[in-house]
Amino acid sequence: MATSTPNRTVESPSSTETPPKPKTSSDGNLILVPSHSRWFSWDSIHECEIRNIPESSKNPRVYKYYRNSIVKFFRFNPNRKITFTDVRKTLVGDVGSIRRVFDFLEDWGLINYHPSSSLSKSEAASNSTESPSLNNMTLCVRCFICGNYRIGMSNTEFKRVEISEETKKEWTEEETLNLLEAITNFGDDWKRVSHQVVGRTDKECVARFLELPFGDQLKPPVDAECESETDWKRQDASVTSDGGNASDSIQGSLLDANLQLEKEESDVEKAISEVIEVQMKNIQDKLINFEDLDVLMEKERQQLEQTKSLFFLDQLNLLFRKTSAPTTEEGNHLPDLPFELVAEILCRLPVKLLVQLRCQSKSLNTLISDPIFVKKHLRLSTKSHHHQLIIPYLDNKFVSRVNSYPINSIMSKFTKQDFPYDGKHFKGESYHNIVGSCNGIICLALALPRRSELVLWNPTIRKFKRLLYFETPSDAYDSTLFGFGYDHIIDVYKILAVSFYRCGKNIFKTQARVNTVGTNSWRMIHGELPLSIGRYESMKFVRGALNWIAYRFEGDNSVISFDLVNESCRELLQPDYGGESVPAVILSVLRDCLCIFALTHQFSSVWLMKEYGNEESWTKLFHVPYMEEDPFHPFHGKPLWIFEDDKVLMEYTSLQNRNTSISKVLAIYDFKSGIIKCPNISKAGVWNDPEVCTESLISPESLISPDF
Repeated sequence: MATSTPNRTVESPSSTETPPKPKTSSDGNLILVPSHSRWFSWDSIHECEIRNIPESSKNPRVYKYYRNSIVKFFRFNPNRKITFTDVRKTLVGDVGSIRRVFDFLEDWGLINYHPSSSLSKSEAASNSTESPSLNNMTLCVRCFICGNYRIGMSNTEFKRVEISEETKKEWTEEETLNLLEAITNFGDDWKRVSHQVVGRTDKECVARFLELPFGDQLKPPVDAECESETDWKRQDASVTSDGGNASDSIQGSLLDANLQLEKEESDVEKAISEVIEVQMKNIQDKLINFEDLDVLMEKERQQLEQTKSLFFLDQLNLLFRKTSAPTTEEGNHLPDLPFELVAEILCRLPVKLLVQLRCQSKSLNTLISDPIFVKKHLRLSTKSHHHQLIIPYLDNKFVSRVNSYPINSIMSKFTKQDFPYDGKHFKGESYHNIVGSCNGIICLALALPRRSELVLWNPTIRKFKRLLYFETPSDAYDSTLFGFGYDHIIDVYKILAVSFYRCGKNIFKTQARVNTVGTNSWRMIHGELPLSIGRYESMKFVRGALNWIAYRFEGDNSVISFDLVNESCRELLQPDYGGESVPAVILSVLRDCLCIFALTHQFSSVWLMKEYGNEESWTKLFHVPYMEEDPFHPFHGKPLWIFEDDKVLMEYTSLQNRNTSISKVLAIYDFKSGIIKCPNISKAGVWNDPEVCTESLISPESLISPDF
């Protein structure tokens, strides 16, 4: 593009622009919207939006959510200009999509629109280039050449505007003569030349000198007195020669200055790029060092914990031996410690240490195996939050495995285990499903043709016991839902089996049976349960009752509660969602309370029944956003555990590759700061629903008589 000449100026576009249409925000601030953006509507998407942001793979609902959120954020305080960084902090989603929507809204003046007055004389005096698509954008020639305009725009969107001649002051003949005299005296020192020509800048003097033809315009008038024609010609030739030499000198000096300036700019850009490259390399090296240091510190922490445990174990063993051993020499043993105090200390230790202590002596084994000690340890373990996260999965050979993660250190370590029986024997024929957990005992269901095998398993002490098979009533039954819980009145564990079958269009019949662990029979529950369709999560045991969601075709989904004490059933109403659309809900147990995870289109809300059975005690705890790798294939999840600092352990599930595979991931969500972190857990393949269980010393074998 040719450089601008001094006789060009900028025409202000404000004179042709339609006055903006004023609006008023909710807080009284005046919002100015350009008239060409009057198509904007909160509830619909205009044709120009579809044409300017063509993304066939995007969901219009998500685009409208991005657009309305950005406009609302700007109109909350229209006197402040918002940036993309401000929007990114308040809006969760795909960065590229949000950026395109932000630029589109800013281009149309729906955000950051502040109409300016016409250009002043000083602004109009400079060479400018303006964008036809943005009437309020005016660039100088240098900014246009350097590309200093908004990202996403090209130089073809700008047009050259001629500078009005009315804004320039014509050179008089006296000023021209003063200019030539000053050039003769000072040469190319344009600072001094401009001082000699009053009212002109050095740039104007250079431009005027380059316009002079050094010909007939320098000749005097016809009636001017001259000594002779020869003298005038000689004078004319002398002036012309001096002017030509001065012009060549000035042009040469300007060319050298431009070349020097370009070289300096190139050197500066090169130096800046080298500095940035060095800084980025240093930052990457520091990040790598931090990661290595973090791994090293974690290993040292684990070794220190192991050393502390061994040292504490040795101290307890020595203390117990000194306490129980007879004294032969006075002053040669530790002070006697009451046996009750020793038991009080031991019942507060983790199960792992107690299992190791059990092997030290018969007396310790007798104490730790005592049922009274086991129940007291379970009660204290529940209060101390000694819990594990159990995740069953299939390995690459489709063999059932399980990973065990301590809740308090889930970000750092885990333990791999096999299932309590040979999973290879059932390879390709069945799958494992966690029915539920209670007091550290996990009930597993192994689905087989026309029957299911039930197993009780304590993953902490790695003890298990097979139960009797559950036979499907008939081929007409579609499936069976199991539940596992504890009857605190008679101190027994029970298993509930609910089978259902289709007897017509959208009509289902149910049959419920109960087994008391330790017996070899299933008791029939008379009467049908209030159940309509077999679409379930697992049953959740809370306060002596098993709970699950009954999905009905008419949409009136309720919570079914089965009391294990009196073996009766009732319905619990869901929370009042305030008119919000909740297409699906998931049951969970948090802080020993029944919890509902309500899934919406944009986020999920967590509701807690603080007083079990009281439908008025439903309380909303917080919102959980979708964890989006792709905003149009979001992860939805359910809570598994709430830590003492109110952080939530979540299990996110997503359908990927157009519903051909299911992906699951664990994450810790801090609902106070909105930060989501993923634990350092290796990919275990395809896993089933995880379960949080308490560490306990209860052996499944102790729940069943030897004759069973």
